[in-house]
Amino acid sequence: MTNGERAVALIQSIVDDDLDAGALFFAPDAEWVELPLGTVYRGPAGWRTNVEYWQTAFTDGYVEVTNVVDGGDQVVLEYTGGGVNTGTLSTPAGPIAPNGEHLVAQFVDVWEFRDGLIVGGRSYVGGLTALMNRPA
Repeated sequence: MTNGERAVALIQSIVDDDLDAGALFFAPDAEWVELPLGTVYRGPAGWRTNVEYWQTAFTDGYVEVTNVVDGGDQVVLEYTGGGVNTGTLSTPAGPIAPNGEHLVAQFVDVWEFRDGLIVGGRSYVGGLTALMNRPA
């Protein structure tokens, strides 16, 4: 399995609601940051925490991979995520209360691999700022 295939399988673990399978792709000392939220996650437990963060706000959420660039030990993954906002989403700008609206966000993950495991990375999220800045 290539690292690009591993990155796609990581997203598939969300679709399959099998977070344990996704956690297997992370080194124990992995560290990555989700931007623009500024949240740092660590290791396999961080993976679970990250996915559960999104699942809390979007209980019917979905993800779909749109592009993979496999550079060997560095993989860039583009995907779309969406769902109905049914739970509170905590952000640095304050909580976003559930509003029952469908939200679609674009994600770009840059994963760094070592020996077939994710050791670091960055996740860029677009589309949430419109929801955060919308008048109440």
